[in-house]
Amino acid sequence: LMAAPMQETFERWLAAESARAPVLIVVDDAHHADRASLRALAHAVGASRGPWLFVPVARAPAPDPVAREGAEVLALRPLDEASPAGALASTQARLASLPGELRRVLRAASVFGNAFRAEGLRPLVPDLAPVDGAAQALVGLGLIAPLERDGVRVRGAYAFASGLVREAAYDTFTDEDRRAAHGLAARWLAEREDAGPRALAEHWERAGDVGRALEHLLAAASRALEAHDYAQVLALTRRGEAWGAEGTLAGALARRAADAHHARGELRESVAMARRAMESLPARSDDWFAPSSARMRAACVLGLTEGFE
Repeated sequence: LMAAPMQETFERWLAAESARAPVLIVVDDAHHADRASLRALAHAVGASRGPWLFVPVARAPAPDPVAREGAEVLALRPLDEASPAGALASTQARLASLPGELRRVLRAASVFGNAFRAEGLRPLVPDLAPVDGAAQALVGLGLIAPLERDGVRVRGAYAFASGLVREAAYDTFTDEDRRAAHGLAARWLAEREDAGPRALAEHWERAGDVGRALEHLLAAASRALEAHDYAQVLALTRRGEAWGAEGTLAGALARRAADAHHARGELRESVAMARRAMESLPARSDDWFAPSSARMRAACVLGLTEGFE
């Protein structure tokens, strides 16, 4: 008995709302809904002058009241294709359809991370330089975008539209080509005054030159210590250990870690890292005395003076 009044009330409400602003109606699991309700909803939407968007979601085949004349039916992918692996494969397939020049530029850009400068790509694709035209084409395709900082466009700099696009491009390298590309990127960055030692360390490590990577990692740890970024110092020290730092390099990193721990009030950790530094550095050298002093200060506070001459 109430079906007709409810239908009329809903239609009046929809007409009033759509006259004031666009209306979006989403019905999930429409295949579970009863046919009478779907028919009433479809009729109300069809009778309204809009603007409106009616989006019923249902398993195939769609219920008759939903698949009305003039409706556009979209097939959604299975959930397994929407997984990270499926999304990566889909993105890689899209990149594979690009012209070769655009694929090469995108792959070269991926070496620098999520953001890059067009001029930095020239050593990696010298036969395609200049690459500005290719970069603009990739912007038009929505794969990269002009880089902005604080709302200001950075001239000649771009960022990947998503980490997924960058990962898909980077995965197209062979191991040998990837190492060579990172070496070229490191050499280009080394000529720039604004090149950060941590970025250089990362590139040299991926290029397979761990010796150079550790030298820049030590420089990055020193810079972080000067900036009082003690968490960064410790993170870089752990990175050096993972890269196999030995001898004086290991001792120099441990020395900076000891200072960072001491500044954070972590005195036992400071003593341990100072001891490690002293074991790796030449005894009684200029570098050796710094961790020795730090260890002594921390040990005295803790009352751990055993072992000092």
